[in-house]
Amino acid sequence: LSLLYDRSGFASIMAAGPGGIQRAANLQTLIDKAYTYEQTSFSGLFHFIRYIDELGKSGIDFGESSTIGEEEDTVRIMTIHRSKGLEFPIVFVAGLDGHFNRTDLSGAVLLHPTAGIASDYIDYNARTKAKTLKKQALKRKLLDDSLGEELRVLYVAMTRAEQKLILSTLINDRKMLDGMKPVLSSDEILLPAGLIRKAQTYRAVVLPALVRQEEKCVCECDMIGKPAGESSEIVRLIEVLPSSLTTAETISAAKSGLLYRKLLQTDRSRTYDAASEALYEERFSYRYPYAETSGVPEKISVSELKAARRRDDDAVPVYEEPPVVPYIPAFAREEEDSFAPGSVRGSAFHRFLELIDYSALPEMPDLEDLAAQCERICARGLMTPEEASLLRFNLLAGFCRSSLAQRMRAADASGKLFREQPFTIKMRASDADPAWPSTEEILVQGIIDAYFEEDGKLVLIDYKTDRVAKENGAAVLKDRYAVQLLAYAHALRTLRALPVSEIYIYSFALGEAIPLM
Repeated sequence: LSLLYDRSGFASIMAAGPGGIQRAANLQTLIDKAYTYEQTSFSGLFHFIRYIDELGKSGIDFGESSTIGEEEDTVRIMTIHRSKGLEFPIVFVAGLDGHFNRTDLSGAVLLHPTAGIASDYIDYNARTKAKTLKKQALKRKLLDDSLGEELRVLYVAMTRAEQKLILSTLINDRKMLDGMKPVLSSDEILLPAGLIRKAQTYRAVVLPALVRQEEKCVCECDMIGKPAGESSEIVRLIEVLPSSLTTAETISAAKSGLLYRKLLQTDRSRTYDAASEALYEERFSYRYPYAETSGVPEKISVSELKAARRRDDDAVPVYEEPPVVPYIPAFAREEEDSFAPGSVRGSAFHRFLELIDYSALPEMPDLEDLAAQCERICARGLMTPEEASLLRFNLLAGFCRSSLAQRMRAADASGKLFREQPFTIKMRASDADPAWPSTEEILVQGIIDAYFEEDGKLVLIDYKTDRVAKENGAAVLKDRYAVQLLAYAHALRTLRALPVSEIYIYSFALGEAIPLM
């Protein structure tokens, strides 16, 4: 391309014609693009022409080359960072009211290159979060560093001017003006550190510093209420921001003051618009006709039903103490799995009793019989080894030898034993909670551990692995689960249309069946 320009004189012809400087610059840009293209993996005239054609088809236009030099007399618009190291005769610094970026100070974790890392304190039990002392100190350090950097940027902006510096900002915040009273009355040379720390904009730092230089500060201020053609005038800054701030009713106050005073003088006892008053009265006096049903759930479990029944029970103390269980030395008690919660162990017991095959057990099974059946259940994949390890075969053997288990064996042989039976029934809301309306109905769902049919009547059984004391354990279990079992009995009577003649709680901790009715 350079050879073509020289031999043909094309570049000189273009430079001599109209707009020659711009045309010559564009031709030089073509050479620059060709040189850049040759640095890639492609080369040659053919590929370069194809490259230029594809750019044209894609709509990519590099525009005309810039012909403005560094010494050109023109207006330049640039960021403060880009102006660093440059000087200009006249500089406008606009937007002093733009807020600083403080997003780095609001994170849950703060980082500092020398002070380290700090985070909030989270209490998972209380579900609370609080700022730590270290985070507060680190935030102050980051704030100081950030303000220091902002002041350095402001220094760069204000030192670019050779002859004249013009600062532009908007003053429409009375609160900010009121905060300058201590500065106006102070004789200190430096601005207070507290004022700088509170600064959200360059304006909050520049204005207090300029106000002290009363004789040198001149600004152009928009004057509200001036005649047409006289929308602004040159005034001294100290006249706009005097220490009394009597003339600081600025743009927002001037525009809203009349409306505010008119609102204060409104006669509240007078009706200005009857139609609007009627509409407001209708809208704001509306009451939802089914407010009493808003707290009634559509469906609850038996456990929630039990809680609802006991909610208003005056016999329940505010601070209920747990039952005292006598201490048994480690050498005298069976070793416990500390990692297995009671609910997990209870689930393992219920699963085994759901799968146990009474026909494969002798009438008085021993521990080996139960262990062998447990192995068969695990071999079929119906229980995991982890669940099997939670079983206590001595407690299960006690249940299997009881008279209740013998009756269940007989019912199982005739196909009248049912285990782990889920149910869903409908009942009146007031039966679940007296505070709920009797006109509403809710669904109650649960799972019955076991029941069997005997002589045309139903016998209900519920297994419990709760730890209770021998002395009053039966009474505690009755009080704790009576509501739940009565709900089970109601469900059975509804679904099977047979009377429930007996209800038993079998406690593995006590090793006995506790009759509820």
